[in-house]
Amino acid sequence: MGKRGDGMKKEIFRVGVGTADITPPLGSRMEGYYYPRRAKAVHDTLTAKAVIFDDGKTSAALIACDICGLDKKTFAALEKRIAGLKIFAPDNIILCATHTHTGPCLDHKYTKIMALGVERALRRAHNALSPAALRRQKIDINGLFFNRRYFMKNGAVATNPGKCNPNVVKPAGPVFKYADVLWIDFTDKKSWAIVNIPGHPDTVGGNKISADYPYYIEQCLRSRSKQAAGIVYTNAPCGDINHWDIHNPSPQRGFAEAKRIGWKIGEAIVSGMKSAGRQNVNRIKTAYKSVNLQYIKVTKADVAKARAILKRPYPSGVDFTMEAVEAQKIMRAFRLRGKKCPVTVKAIALGPMALLGMPAELFAELGMRIKNKSPFKATFVNDLASAPVGYIAPAKAWKEGGYEATSSVYRPGIGEKIVKCALDVLNKCRSQ
Repeated sequence: MGKRGDGMKKEIFRVGVGTADITPPLGSRMEGYYYPRRAKAVHDTLTAKAVIFDDGKTSAALIACDICGLDKKTFAALEKRIAGLKIFAPDNIILCATHTHTGPCLDHKYTKIMALGVERALRRAHNALSPAALRRQKIDINGLFFNRRYFMKNGAVATNPGKCNPNVVKPAGPVFKYADVLWIDFTDKKSWAIVNIPGHPDTVGGNKISADYPYYIEQCLRSRSKQAAGIVYTNAPCGDINHWDIHNPSPQRGFAEAKRIGWKIGEAIVSGMKSAGRQNVNRIKTAYKSVNLQYIKVTKADVAKARAILKRPYPSGVDFTMEAVEAQKIMRAFRLRGKKCPVTVKAIALGPMALLGMPAELFAELGMRIKNKSPFKATFVNDLASAPVGYIAPAKAWKEGGYEATSSVYRPGIGEKIVKCALDVLNKCRSQ
């Protein structure tokens, strides 16, 4: 898969990076919350960024777009457009959303803007292919992100239980203390960094278009390092992770908070970038595997109750209620009854490292299982790839409760199922 001959006498590892503007027009509907918003201003440009890896026989690409998430229809349209470029097979592409909550909805008008941007970024990356070396860096992010699920005194698990809540006992899951950075070094131009961070880009809110804290990571790198051209940001598993320290009474909201997080990460990268270890890449390997997820079953009584709940207005000042979340899940499961849900996990192996495309928002615990059991020295687990299916949690989360399991239309056990699929893909890549 992904093999080609390009007439080169000697196989040289090359990399190309390309970017394109995908900022939506003002007035566009915004994605990320349960209530409607329209874009009133642009704080920073949204981009599509493409990284093409080429060893002379195989080409593969990682693409990251500043949007909240992809859907099946949009992803299928993008795959078709990418296939039309005839640069490489669509199976060799990991296409991710950065998960900004201050980006556009994927309506028909915006999908055209994004598709054109992805095509331009890929073409520019292909035209920029040149010999490159890779270096891996591990950065300390301890204290920047927190598990947002907590055991409460009543025995239940609550998601985002509120600041300084006296009924909180302890976090219900782990959090990553380190993050991975992959440096791409060129001999005649500045370096790019693929930055894989396990933290929800949801610090800003409001009606201004923004990439959230990843924007500030890039600003920091460009400001503090003459060597850095920019970053390609992807989400590491953070389905149950955010930036809220519930023991801190401050709101931790807005652009000041996004800047604080972004600059902390950026400074951690800059301080250790020179010590990043060189990775030998002789050839590129790719693999993929699909697995079917099963939807929950709902009854006519469930649907009737859900419809009645959704007719009620939300309480004043409340974005959503858990009762409404449950009702929306039931209605979605009802619409999906009888349908299959195939999801595809993809991997790109670069010597001792692997880039993994996960079509979901994985809980941190599941991401840790993949990284710990991966046959590669370093595995970059990139969430929200392809057409993501929402939160993927361990089976125990359905018994514990909380927002993530309450909103999921899938049956318990899907977390363990998709982890096995990911490890199968990684082992397949390794064995080639």
